[in-house]
Amino acid sequence: MFTQNLKQKNRPYPVNIGYIAVPEEVERDQYIENCYRRERVSVLSEKGGFMIHECYISKDAIKDIRFPKTAEKRGSGVVYVYDSSSTKPVIVGVVSDESETDLLDEGKFKLDKAFGSNRVHVIGNAKKGNLYLNVETHDDKDSDLNINISSKNKTRLNITLNGKTLIHSKEEFTIRTDSFNVGDATEPMTLADSLANLLSDLIDEIAGSTTSTALGAQPLLNAVQISAFKDRLDEIKSVTSKTS
Repeated sequence: MFTQNLKQKNRPYPVNIGYIAVPEEVERDQYIENCYRRERVSVLSEKGGFMIHECYISKDAIKDIRFPKTAEKRGSGVVYVYDSSSTKPVIVGVVSDESETDLLDEGKFKLDKAFGSNRVHVIGNAKKGNLYLNVETHDDKDSDLNINISSKNKTRLNITLNGKTLIHSKEEFTIRTDSFNVGDATEPMTLADSLANLLSDLIDEIAGSTTSTALGAQPLLNAVQISAFKDRLDEIKSVTSKTS
C-alpha cells in the first residue's frame, strides 16, 4: 500500500509539530521509496496523537528526515503548516531530538546520514578552514567514495595545495591512466624488473669477460666480485609500488 491510498479528513491547528511515521499496514521499504519519489509522507501529530497521511514536504526538509524502523516508533520531529484552503499540511522544517543535535558552530555545516550501523557524513567549518568527508560501514557491505567527471570533450581534476599530501591505504593503491607524470616529467620512468634483467645480463657478460696475457686469455681478477652484484638487484625494486 502506498501513501496515495491513505486518506486524511481531520484538520488541526495552522502550525503544528509532529513526527515522521510509517503506517502499520504498509511494507516499510516500499513505502519509504514511494515517499521519496512523490515527496509525500505520513506524520504522527504531537497534539492528539492522530496520523496525517499524504503530507507535502519541502525539498530541503525531506533530505533531513529519518523514518522510524517500525510503525510503533517515531521518526524525525517536524514542523508542518496548513494554508487557508488545503486539508493537507506542508512540512517546512525538521526538529532535532536532544540526541540528534549537530553541535553546529558559526561558519559550520553538517550533513549526516545513518542507516543501521552504517554512516555517511560531511562536515565543513569555514572558521577553521576544513572539510571532512567520512563513510563508515559496519556490516558485510563494501564502502565507496566515488568522484566522476564526464564530458564529450576532455575533463580535468585539479587539486592544488600548499602543504603535504598523505594517502594511506591498507591494501593496493592503483592508478589506471594512459600516462602518469611526476614533477616536470622530463624523463620516462624505469621498469624495475626490466632494468634488473638487463643489469643481470650485463653483469654476466662483464664477469665472463677475459683479458689477454702472456699466458693467454685469462678471466678478470675481480670476476667473482662483479658476479656478486647480481644478488643485490632486488634492491632496486619497490616493495609496495608497481608500474607497467
